[in-house]
Amino acid sequence: MRKVLIFLFLIFHAETVLSQGESTGNEKITDEKIDALVEERLNKILKKISTAKISEFSKSLLAKEKQLEIEAQQVEIRKLEITKMEKEVLKKVDEISKRQRKIIGCIDKNQKKRENRIDHLVQVVSGMKPQTAADMLAVQDSTLTVEIISKLDPTKVSKIFNLMDKEISARLQKEYLNMQQ
Repeated sequence: MRKVLIFLFLIFHAETVLSQGESTGNEKITDEKIDALVEERLNKILKKISTAKISEFSKSLLAKEKQLEIEAQQVEIRKLEITKMEKEVLKKVDEISKRQRKIIGCIDKNQKKRENRIDHLVQVVSGMKPQTAADMLAVQDSTLTVEIISKLDPTKVSKIFNLMDKEISARLQKEYLNMQQ
């Protein structure tokens, strides 16, 4: 604390001391002389400051230091909490990713099975006579019928459309043209 006061005193009064030395012009200022002047001024200032003020200042500094330590501890605790929460979030994200991959795998598996069943139906329908195929496809779900028709030979499809009821044939042809891939 004393060193701080001495340092402050030096900063504020060094210019004054140097300017006094310059004003005399002839006199050379030595380090010892500067130290003596600084010491003298510092003693005067310290005498003016009562010990009560110094102790009050010291107490306020200690209180602020304690407050800073408490805040630093709180920051560390908060960092630990954030790190823990971050790990939990990453763990949950990992779990969700695993579930997502599992669901996508199931969806892909079901889609592949459906495609296999449609391919099987395509083979069955391609082996039928055109009239029998037209009768069967006319009563099926239109989406399924359009998928089957899209995989059949075009000449077979034209024969099937010719043998179907004209309204059903027109509706299926329209759905086939608007079919989304």
